[in-house]
Amino acid sequence: MVEVLKELFKEISTIIEIEEIAYLSIEDGELIPIYKNDTEFLPLEKWINFHREYRSFVKDSDFLIKLVETKTLCAIDNTNDLSSKPTEFKVLDIKSIYLFPVIQNNEVVGIVDIAFINKDYKLTQEQISQCEKIIDKNIDLLINN
Repeated sequence: MVEVLKELFKEISTIIEIEEIAYLSIEDGELIPIYKNDTEFLPLEKWINFHREYRSFVKDSDFLIKLVETKTLCAIDNTNDLSSKPTEFKVLDIKSIYLFPVIQNNEVVGIVDIAFINKDYKLTQEQISQCEKIIDKNIDLLINN
């Protein structure tokens, strides 16, 4: 799974500027950290421990509920525009975030999470489409690994 995600992240990084990119599975309504790129700001082990401390549940965020129900991208160009900013966003100072659903049997089973720390970042529709195509073509590898 790690090698699949590394290749997926590498391919996405040819389309957009990547700061923090991660894959989380959804199990019983909770986001479970699987893997992320290792960065100076947030190394992999620190990120996993962070998610153990600040557990994320779909039911607690309107945008996650919408993502799971509609099975479509959740794009937040400026997290300050949210009526209720999740604690994780505040603690990590996430300013922009793009959550791409990973769908199996018509159910969202995971999320490719692209976050921008301490800066607003707006993806173009073309960049979003290209990221979706990359994720879609790797969907079987993501689900079956």
